[in-house]
Amino acid sequence: MFKWLLYLGLVVIFTGSWYLFAEAEGSELSFQERIGDRVIGFSHTRTERGEPVLQLSGASAIVLQDRIIAIEEPKIKRLFPESEHFIELAGKRGKWEQKTEKMEIEEGSGVIGLKEEIIIRHSDMVLYEPEKLLIVLEGSVKIQRGKNILHGDKITIHLTEGGEEVEKIIIQGNVRGSIFF
Repeated sequence: MFKWLLYLGLVVIFTGSWYLFAEAEGSELSFQERIGDRVIGFSHTRTERGEPVLQLSGASAIVLQDRIIAIEEPKIKRLFPESEHFIELAGKRGKWEQKTEKMEIEEGSGVIGLKEEIIIRHSDMVLYEPEKLLIVLEGSVKIQRGKNILHGDKITIHLTEGGEEVEKIIIQGNVRGSIFF
């Protein structure tokens, strides 16, 4: 049985031991059905000034601990309403820390659509930390930026303040690629 509780601007959804926190204003949370502690068809959207800034979805989700959610087939899209920039990541499994919006994705791929688009062709692990302005790709990493293709064991993408541009890219371990000037 679902219970909705509105308390000091927070909506808390309880389904047995399964719970999610969503801000009453500026967030939309939904799922198709609940099977035990797991929800199927998980979807979360956060808005600022009426514009979506974060869209997160997955085939299923379960709470691991307070505000940390394990998601099967996660898809996350960070939007920057003042521009057409975005960061879009997907993979097989992931963990999302709702408080910081940190996302860790296994077997990930995606697009970093900032000033110049970076396509993540493959990464065993993708870590997106908006608070630290970092995207870290580890294990058999392959990215493409324009005609340039880079491979490495670890690629760290540092974003500028506000997260809308790439400040620098650091590639470590078994670095190889094709760079065109």
